[in-house]
Amino acid sequence: MQTRISVTTFSLKQSQMPFRGFSMVSDEGYFGSLSVPLFGVLTCASIYFLRRHLKGAQFTEHVGAKGKIALVTGASAGIGKQTALELNLRGATVYMLCRDRTKSQNARIELTKLGCDPTKLVLKDVDLASFATIRKFADEIKYGHFLLTELLLPLIKKSANGRIINVSSSLHKTADNVDTSIVNNKKHFNISMPYSRSKLAQVMHARELTRRLRTKDPGTTVTINAVHPGVCFTELMRYTIFSQKYIKYIISPLLWFFMKTDKDGAQTTLYVALSKNVEAISGRYFGECKEHTPSLYSLDDAKCNILYNQSLEAVKLLE
Repeated sequence: MQTRISVTTFSLKQSQMPFRGFSMVSDEGYFGSLSVPLFGVLTCASIYFLRRHLKGAQFTEHVGAKGKIALVTGASAGIGKQTALELNLRGATVYMLCRDRTKSQNARIELTKLGCDPTKLVLKDVDLASFATIRKFADEIKYGHFLLTELLLPLIKKSANGRIINVSSSLHKTADNVDTSIVNNKKHFNISMPYSRSKLAQVMHARELTRRLRTKDPGTTVTINAVHPGVCFTELMRYTIFSQKYIKYIISPLLWFFMKTDKDGAQTTLYVALSKNVEAISGRYFGECKEHTPSLYSLDDAKCNILYNQSLEAVKLLE
């Protein structure tokens, strides 16, 4: 015996409709449709929650930074500038380490307009590609990435709960090697590798420096961690195909929607710099305001030790 399912169809005249904008018409082979207004609301809500998700985790702890001194590299733009803003608004004196004096001056003016205390925004000319400017700055502040940290370690050790944060990237997981015999060999050059390798080195630096600090002084309160800010729509884009005029105007809105802003990208850095939840945690890798597992390569202590010694030798600090 066959079972038949019957669908009752009906229609109402427009004057009989309880309200407009909603179709109650039903028939075999047809589906009822949502009203245009309701569809619009659902679409807007979906876009809003998607964008909110793409913004990533936000640092919401009410932690002040009054009396603290923060050194922020690349503070004239992007995530560095946003980090300087957030730290200064919380009371910290921020040393803005930039290579372009005009750009850093303009950044300070903009930050002041956003509510920062200009007397606590100190501009310093430091080009991380120039060891000379790093040494000059380090000497000025009392006795710049690796060399700056090394030269300032004595001062940081004297501070209560000094924190060092390396801004790395999840792309460190794509790096194949950081051994200088490979990295500096033209035969092994790969256009996609330099950035990933530099970010891998920053994760390994945090791990190895932690080991060395705690070996010498188990009670040290100095911490160093690496963070992944997320995929951000920052000035880095000016060096890519997206910086081209016509592509920029077409693609920028999409990039803005799917990528983090400078403010969003600074949240994990702020979390690791200020949160009480990570006060004694060191040598780790963070993303979205929580600890993440880095690449297996970065967890190799022997390789971390070799890289650290090679770095000391490169900046002429090897004992």
